[in-house]
Amino acid sequence: MTKADPADIELPHGYRLTQIDRFARVAALHSRFRHIQVDEAVAIARSAMLEALYGSDAPPEPDTRLLDIGRYAIMVHIREAGRMYGLNLTRTDRPRVMRNHVRYWHTFTAGTSSPEDTVIDTTALHQILATLHPDARQILETLAIHDTNPTTAAAALGLTRGAFAGRLWRARREFYRLWHEGETPTNLWRATRHRPTPEPTTTPDNDN
Repeated sequence: MTKADPADIELPHGYRLTQIDRFARVAALHSRFRHIQVDEAVAIARSAMLEALYGSDAPPEPDTRLLDIGRYAIMVHIREAGRMYGLNLTRTDRPRVMRNHVRYWHTFTAGTSSPEDTVIDTTALHQILATLHPDARQILETLAIHDTNPTTAAAALGLTRGAFAGRLWRARREFYRLWHEGETPTNLWRATRHRPTPEPTTTPDNDN
């Protein structure tokens, strides 16, 4: 006879804790949001499911109802976290940056005009550019010269679009590493979302 797991607690409506843990992980993995860690998403979904079980007189049938509750709780958490930074993180049909957020914090609530932010950012930018690897600095400067158009910037350097994208990704990673030096960035800014396009491989001609 298999000994029962003492951590597998019986919950309301015939559910067990291990079952809810499994549902929470499924909800986290199926949410497809990359702005928080999986373990954090699991904890959010688990908490929402447990609250639903203990707060309801009837079982949430079918089981997919619990999964929906977990996924919705994750979405709400990410949405609220994004709003702190003025970003839309869960809606793809709207601009990523919330204009009203920017207008409020940088216009209506701003005090007397002051140059501190501009001076600090400009100084940091020049310090970082001087520290960057020459290849990374060339990629970023070329992109800026060509109005952030990667196609014309790649052509100016004699690179394919894919090769340029890969080098740009690495340059940005190095830039953000230096920009956040000495700080612990939040999950929203800990890493860039885009992944590089692999550079094409070439096979030497065989003269034999």
